Amino acid sequence: MPTLEQIKKGFKNPTEVPPHIYDKLSNAYKGVELETYRRYHRIPYQRELITEFVESDSFCLIILDACRYDVFDNNIDEYLDGELQLVWGSGRWTGDYAVRTWQKYYQLTYFASIPVVSDAHFNRIDQDFKPSKHFENLVRCWDSEWDPELGTVPANRVTDCAIQYLLDTDSPQIVVHYAQPHVPYIGDTEILPWEGGSDKNIQERLDDGTQPTIKFYEMIRKGEISNKKLQKAYEDNLRYALSEVVRLVQRINCPVIITSDHGEHLGEKGRYLHKTDSNILRRVPWFIVDDSEIGVTQIEDKYRSCQDTLDKKQYSPPDIEDRLAHLGYY
Repeated sequence: MPTLEQIKKGFKNPTEVPPHIYDKLSNAYKGVELETYRRYHRIPYQRELITEFVESDSFCLIILDACRYDVFDNNIDEYLDGELQLVWGSGRWTGDYAVRTWQKYYQLTYFASIPVVSDAHFNRIDQDFKPSKHFENLVRCWDSEWDPELGTVPANRVTDCAIQYLLDTDSPQIVVHYAQPHVPYIGDTEILPWEGGSDKNIQERLDDGTQPTIKFYEMIRKGEISNKKLQKAYEDNLRYALSEVVRLVQRINCPVIITSDHGEHLGEKGRYLHKTDSNILRRVPWFIVDDSEIGVTQIEDKYRSCQDTLDKKQYSPPDIEDRLAHLGYY
């Protein structure tokens, strides 16, 4: 932690401070700024609410990846009834959320559609956090359900996995982490990892320096993606995910809460995605689904005929670099 003198020096003469110290100063200042904002607006911590909720005998916690509070608020009424609250997320990206939220061992099943929630990812970045050591059962949807053409895990496949699991328990204790509305945008308004075709595989593109996020920023800079189109694609991606959340909620029989790991920048002050922390990234929804919406549909026979799918899936050796790169982590 930087000393008070280092902080004072850093603000007076930034160029005289070593880069690693300057980064710490910047992060410390940003942390104070964000906490001041949170306290002023009296926004409760999401982590504490999650910790209390997953102590229940039966529950379903739904995580929508990179879901902003304001866009969720503008759309949720069309899909589900319930009570919405603004809460403060644990960090600016999925890794922060995972490390800061899941700090103990939990007897639950976690459906992970984002490869960040994996031991392999944290090994890759030399961080001492192993999701498999925190969850009784970690289902790697990011491996088994990956769609290489879309560069992500479609929401319908995550819903199917969760519904199959429900057949084996009367008291589910599950976290269902959807990849949407995180990029790539696969709703009615599509923005895929590379628009204009996929003639090269991921590694060739990475070697060329055309990582998805770099290409994404290039397209914005050139005007190929306007802020208006970006915002529409993001909202459509959320709406696509919410339609699948409804399908799950209707077939489950336990309390359900919908939240997010972090928000997303959509052009505010020239910022995009979630590389720079801000109150936009920390403001996430906490939606308690109304009891009248839960368990109103019986699970169809087609799920019963393949209810052993989760146990019998043959996982291929995961190319985690490929999947992380498609989602902007490289």
